[in-house]
Amino acid sequence: MYDDKIPMPRVKKRQSHRNNVPADNAFDYYKRAVWYPLLDQTVEDLRTRFSESSKVVMRVSQLLPEHCNDAKAVDCTVDVFRQYADHLAGMDVCKAEFERWQHWCSRLEPEQLSNSVSGALALCDTTLFLNMRTILKIFATAGGDIFSQPRFI
Repeated sequence: MYDDKIPMPRVKKRQSHRNNVPADNAFDYYKRAVWYPLLDQTVEDLRTRFSESSKVVMRVSQLLPEHCNDAKAVDCTVDVFRQYADHLAGMDVCKAEFERWQHWCSRLEPEQLSNSVSGALALCDTTLFLNMRTILKIFATAGGDIFSQPRFI
């Protein structure tokens, strides 16, 4: 249609309803009007998606029965406990409770291991794992069952 030549839009001095970047050719125009804003938006989206609070949210997957006995689970859960310390009994109590949770989950059959927050809540006893249940409740109500999706595991 254009014979390998992309036309440059008309540029007016007083244009106010669309992008009006100065450029000598179509390549420079589209680079300034489309490519640079796209890169800026992508970088901002990545910063938002991988902010410190988002990283803590992703670490909650280590509380799930299927992953709680992984090697890095203790470090990840300490970060989660710190983030939500206002809602929990205390760091030492939470660590001890998490160790009980690990031991309890290690005794479950493989088909009983849950990979979702709602499944972990169903397995979590209120009297034995009060703090664990509190954290799981926070994430169960924070936008649905976000950890059952494969991208977080």
